[in-house]
Amino acid sequence: MVLISKYDYELLDLNNLHDSDESIEERFWSYGSLDFSDKGLEAFPADKIKHLEKLEHLDLSDNKLKEFPEALRVCKKLRSLNLKFSGITKIPEWIVEFEKLEYLNISTINIDDPRVFRSSRIKFPKNLKILNLRYCGINSIPPGVFALEKLEYLNLLENDIFRISSKIKNLKNLKTLKMRWEYVFFVSKRIGELKKMKSLRMHTHFRGKMPKFVYHMKHLKRLDASSADIRVIAPDIKNLINLEYLDLNRNYDLEDIPKEIGDLKNLRVLNLSVCGLETLPQSIHNLDNLEVLDLSHNHLTEVKEEDFEDMKSLRKLNLSNNKDKEAETNA
Repeated sequence: MVLISKYDYELLDLNNLHDSDESIEERFWSYGSLDFSDKGLEAFPADKIKHLEKLEHLDLSDNKLKEFPEALRVCKKLRSLNLKFSGITKIPEWIVEFEKLEYLNISTINIDDPRVFRSSRIKFPKNLKILNLRYCGINSIPPGVFALEKLEYLNLLENDIFRISSKIKNLKNLKTLKMRWEYVFFVSKRIGELKKMKSLRMHTHFRGKMPKFVYHMKHLKRLDASSADIRVIAPDIKNLINLEYLDLNRNYDLEDIPKEIGDLKNLRVLNLSVCGLETLPQSIHNLDNLEVLDLSHNHLTEVKEEDFEDMKSLRKLNLSNNKDKEAETNA
């Protein structure tokens, strides 16, 4: 029985994926793979696979393997490998020999170092572009990650990461970073050197303040901080000069917006709904490129539709549910 995939490999174009809600892993696998997922495997069937050394894509997710198959060591051409819920409990050191590997998912495999205050010593193939470490039991980013100069996507969700060191600057090609931010107490301002990281999502609580590191990320184009318990935004928001999309909705106690928001000249979408706002800074009228402004469900009793007539790019303005105000207009 020949199990080698018959699909032609097509290199994944990451450029259009990082701002999408679509799973980057799902898109990768849509290009074809040898799929052993959810087969109940307790051992890898190497004897049933012809030309194993030619294998480029392998999905072993949702199985009962327990051990990383030694037979895979000959797979020097592997470009994608999915081990999520594979049953494997340890990643061998020789995984670094997969020098062509671009996609690696070891989510749910505990790679934490049991010694106190020690990060995982795992090393990764040097050409990785996509790395999924979700549910890996780590509380710091493994040093081996910072050696991945080509890395574009890093998933650290469902770990208890508490610190991001200055070594984050090494990931010059990083575009997407997914993680739980509620346990993070320190992020180096060097994160602002990641010029290709254009989008940041932070649906978590930040103890009332926008994290300082965000203000150093001047290359951001999209910032989604909805439902993040933000009550104070510093004047440093003006640093985000490339921002096009800013979502602050459902920060219920955000009663004040600094006048420096008017410095965000590239802003096209601004969502301030359900924030408890009573006033707006006059500088908001300086947002010449703003197309969508949502101010609904606040306490803006003195604000009228006519106040925004000078904003020539504005296409949609929502002022509904501001106390007695019941107005919604599409300009």
